[in-house]
Amino acid sequence: MMTPHFLRNLLLAGLVGEITFELYAWLISPILFGASLAPANLVIALIKIALGVAVPYWAGFLIHFTIGVVGFAAFVWVTAVKKERFDQ
Repeated sequence: MMTPHFLRNLLLAGLVGEITFELYAWLISPILFGASLAPANLVIALIKIALGVAVPYWAGFLIHFTIGVVGFAAFVWVTAVKKERFDQ
């Protein structure tokens, strides 16, 4: 059941996941591959292509970060649901 407490924990899990991947993109990827990842630029380009609107970097980053938090939270929830059904 999706209680407020459960939803809060899901979003916290999503936030931890997103921050972890941001650390990878900005700190570890340059060490390993010589380039930092920039998914906010991808969001900016996709908005420009789809809507013809130029958005600033901070907006692209905010959209990317929000989608990341919600996406990671959804992944945690789906994994928990599948595990619960598998365990029965």
